[in-house]
Amino acid sequence: IQEEAQYQTPCSDFSELRSNVTAALLWNPEQDLDSLVNDFIDGYYGKAAKTVRAYYDLVQKLVTRDIHMSIFPSAWHPIFTDEFMQNGFSLMKQAREEAENESVLHRVERVGLGLLYLKTMRDKDIALKDGTFDELCRIVRRDKGRISETMTLEQFENKIRNAN
Repeated sequence: IQEEAQYQTPCSDFSELRSNVTAALLWNPEQDLDSLVNDFIDGYYGKAAKTVRAYYDLVQKLVTRDIHMSIFPSAWHPIFTDEFMQNGFSLMKQAREEAENESVLHRVERVGLGLLYLKTMRDKDIALKDGTFDELCRIVRRDKGRISETMTLEQFENKIRNAN
């Protein structure tokens, strides 16, 4: 069995959840996925768990059987609606406020990386002005991550800042 995810970076949205659930299913593939997800989220995100689960559900609803996603989804894919973005940012703001300590806040911030990236890619000018881009870079830098397999954070920063 080959399990592959975002191997090039230690931080991405729900990376810990994916690793935990994958390992549990490798141990016993008959387990209930929803129960595994709930167990992990409840134990990992503390008082923010209910809101993080709501965001997880929002993300899961994006893809249906008739939606095709490639290995490199575009920030402009039709599933990433303005409504999704608005609801996602609202839930992430609430989850950050609910985090009871720095460790949980750190975990919650990582969950929102996808939204920060989407907003940066979709509207660089606003992301540069409203702090979205800086927040994305702060979290990725803190967690020693990469933007993609082929692009370091420094390359991404140069690309975004020099595009304007």
